[in-house]
Amino acid sequence: MQDLEGEPHPSRHGRQRATVAAPRSLDGWAPLDTSRLEGWYARVGRTLGTIALLSVCIAPVLLISLPLALINLLVFRDVRRILYSQERVGLHGRRFSIYKFRTMRDAPGTAFDNWQRGDPSRVTGFGRFLRRTHLDELPQLINILRGEMGFVGPRPEMIEVEEWAREAVPGFSERLLLRPGITGHAQVTQGHTCMDREQYTEKLRANRFYIANLSFFFDLAILARTILCVLPIEIRPTLAAPLPRLPQDRVSPRAESMS
Repeated sequence: MQDLEGEPHPSRHGRQRATVAAPRSLDGWAPLDTSRLEGWYARVGRTLGTIALLSVCIAPVLLISLPLALINLLVFRDVRRILYSQERVGLHGRRFSIYKFRTMRDAPGTAFDNWQRGDPSRVTGFGRFLRRTHLDELPQLINILRGEMGFVGPRPEMIEVEEWAREAVPGFSERLLLRPGITGHAQVTQGHTCMDREQYTEKLRANRFYIANLSFFFDLAILARTILCVLPIEIRPTLAAPLPRLPQDRVSPRAESMS
């Protein structure tokens, strides 16, 4: 599933809370184990880890982002169009604006309508490079600095997609118990998803598994897998340590691409 770039200046609602329906029963699924959300790692360790990663990567990200921003300026010829922002649903249903490098030209209609159409002809040549390398995600460092996202966590959905998924997949809003992340267990094991009930059920299953097994080593493994996912296929190591998995954790065959 590719993110849509629609309106160049979407409305901002800050930290407005989305309407999150109470989860309906998940037939045949065990109740979500949230005990690790009360542990030291969830309450303190993840924050410390985010600060440590920021201290290491903020300078390299800025050095990489500056030339990318200049090239995008040449492509779109407007400094306001280097980045685009779009409302997403985050922790406990709070809405926030996510940032990415712009990779698509504008089209008539709303952002959600254009996303559903998925017109690849709107993607610029440089935009294809940014998407293929996932460098378009770098501006999300802004969201991490603002406390709206972390490095690892469930992927924040568009508002319309979140509302659809809550109706199509009972309990989908359980994901909102954790701060969203740039990468995550569902992203590296499932990859891109369409607006399909089965695929979103698998996304919820992966996120439930992550919440129930939250740990420093699980996050470390996800970050390692993420690095492998963004490398060109021809230079990826032939052997890579798998993510920690339990018998109930099912991995989709779309594991080689990220959401």
